[in-house]
Amino acid sequence: MVNLLKGGAASSQYLEESMEWDLVKKGLFGNGLAIKKMGTGAELNLKIPKDPQNYELMLIAKKKDCEQVISSKSSLHTSLQN
Repeated sequence: MVNLLKGGAASSQYLEESMEWDLVKKGLFGNGLAIKKMGTGAELNLKIPKDPQNYELMLIAKKKDCEQVISSKSSLHTSLQN
């Protein structure tokens, strides 16, 4: 289980209830095959999948007092050690 934080001053610019975390499974050529909703809010506890190189984590957030929506994707670059 990994704890991921958006945190800091950046998260105060966004409505916490409008922050959505999704796990995107990638295909052979890096295209998205499936999306699984993982949670909402400024913090996420994520169980890393068996093949992390085949997944991306996506955050979608809406700014306070604004209709602007932003999204960001990141590969799961984790070193899994026993």
